Amino acid sequence: FFCIAALAIAVFYGGPLFERRTAAFLFSKMAYLMRSLRDGGPLALNLSGAVSAPVETNGPRGRSFPLRAAVIFRPPTIPYDQVIVDRGERDGVHVGAVVVASGSILVGSVSEVLGDSARVVMPTSFGNALDVVLERTSTVVGATGYGGGELRIRLPRDFTVEAGDRVFMVGSERLLIGVVAEVVGESSAAVKEARVRVPFNDRTLFDVYVIE
Repeated sequence: FFCIAALAIAVFYGGPLFERRTAAFLFSKMAYLMRSLRDGGPLALNLSGAVSAPVETNGPRGRSFPLRAAVIFRPPTIPYDQVIVDRGERDGVHVGAVVVASGSILVGSVSEVLGDSARVVMPTSFGNALDVVLERTSTVVGATGYGGGELRIRLPRDFTVEAGDRVFMVGSERLLIGVVAEVVGESSAAVKEARVRVPFNDRTLFDVYVIE
């Protein structure tokens, strides 16, 4: 297991330096190990997680979506904000597919797909720019990923935003991205910064759902 984990870390960071077959092989082995631990056996662990399924829809290749997936790998360095799940091309997963937890919490979107696994990038990944909706004012604003499960939003000084306000993904799905943890800025400054935290701990996130 530890040898496979070490090689998986190399593949995760190596990216294009490794062949897709190598990455697919390693992550498929990790998926097998995780399923063995989750489904039972002498080394079984409780990896079910508190995840409720979203509303089911039909997907490609006869698959029904949302498609439950297990998180089989996460990078050891916190700012990367990415995970690997055990669903891939054979399951009908495609680049751009949305991944959620607990029905309406956005985990991220699929950025790379292999045969039996996929890479999911969280909206908080460092430098990632996206539009979000502030619930209090229903205003669409720009946000930037800061890593470590945090987004930052720069706003005019007089803009109404407070700690505890929820932030949603733009679109009809209304998926929760995070909650404003604090608002930082000098009273004399022209702008202030809202710091948004995701409502889950990716270190204890074991099961997610891939939706269309």
